[in-house]
Amino acid sequence: MARPSVLKMIKYYCLLDAELSAQGRPFTETEKISIKRIIAYNLFKRLTAHARLRARLANRRQLKRWHVRPIFQDREIYGAWFSLIPLMKEADTDEYYRFFRMTPDCFDWLLEQVSPFITKKSNRKSISAGERLAITLRYLASGDSQSSLSYLFRVSNQAISKIVTETTAVIWYTLKPVVFEQLNEDFWRRKAAEFESMWQFPMCVGAIDGKHCSFQKFPMRGSEFFNYKGTHSIILFAVADAKYKFIVADCGANGREGDSGVFDTSAFGQLFYNHGLRLPQLVYNPKIDCLLPYVFLGDDA
Repeated sequence: MARPSVLKMIKYYCLLDAELSAQGRPFTETEKISIKRIIAYNLFKRLTAHARLRARLANRRQLKRWHVRPIFQDREIYGAWFSLIPLMKEADTDEYYRFFRMTPDCFDWLLEQVSPFITKKSNRKSISAGERLAITLRYLASGDSQSSLSYLFRVSNQAISKIVTETTAVIWYTLKPVVFEQLNEDFWRRKAAEFESMWQFPMCVGAIDGKHCSFQKFPMRGSEFFNYKGTHSIILFAVADAKYKFIVADCGANGREGDSGVFDTSAFGQLFYNHGLRLPQLVYNPKIDCLLPYVFLGDDA
């Protein structure tokens, strides 16, 4: 089947031949043969160029497509989960703690809690739950880029990104009932006793503040997350006890908002204003002869 460009040339040839015939000087036989050769040569040249292009693209796809990159095929030999981490666990627990920010026993306990939710079942050999947890904890402990973790654990960037997202969500929903206790009067009294014994500040149940967590600007979001420091961020708003442990955490407010605005719109702020925190009643202080309430410490904002 002739190409559209060749059909155009034949059409123009026929029109030109008819016009010249009407003028009384049609194409000679030699000119007709030359024109037909040009049309055939043009068709052959186009078909050859298309065939070469298709062969080049097919060869390029064949060279670039693989199930596992060559540098990741020896993951079970050179990957950190199979080589470095077992050695640190057996011979150097101090470095193990610096690597994960937790002891081997703590890692094993956390793995036992989250493994039912992060274990993958597939016909192919999947990444184990322990390795998924190790990648996530190293990401949280070091702040390394996902590319750096990819070379350390011999896992692709795409897999690292998915593993960190899934595992952090599982850790949050698994440990939230354990880490964050129910808010009641006994809980607040214990926190106030810790503040008084460790920091000599009576009637304090928590220290409250916000922190800007900077990130690269989201596309098509304008100045929604732009803060007064000149960066784009979301706000981590938290209440900590005397031992630096989070009692309440709220994350996700726009960086352009102030701490007071975040507090007003947060679930914790709503509970505070509606007297839903279950703070203990006022306590009589004989030194100054008056009733004192339980308080939160915070800055001017």
